Amino acid sequence: METLKRASPASEYEPAICEVDLPQAVIDAKAIDWGVLVDAFLMNAVFVAGRYAASVFGDLSGAIANGSTVVTPPVRAVSTCGSYRLIQTLDRRDHYVVVSHFSNGEDDDD
Repeated sequence: METLKRASPASEYEPAICEVDLPQAVIDAKAIDWGVLVDAFLMNAVFVAGRYAASVFGDLSGAIANGSTVVTPPVRAVSTCGSYRLIQTLDRRDHYVVVSHFSNGEDDDD
């Protein structure tokens, strides 16, 4: 089963990243009935080569700390609700919600 991936710690004894409070946008996105089990919420997401790199919050498995940087497996868009986007892995096993996209402060022409 393919899941979110993060960089390996320098050692297996490295302390976990401290939990941070959930951003309000994640709390708002969690309140939406997506009709599926959402595995994690992604912030400051960048879409590259069919995958997202992002900061993760609310990882359902509990394996990845809030605020950690992750890269998703290949995904496709499923639906949107306001500015939030539900995505699904191509193997259809996992669902994520893109809460926000990375912005470098320049005008983006998406």
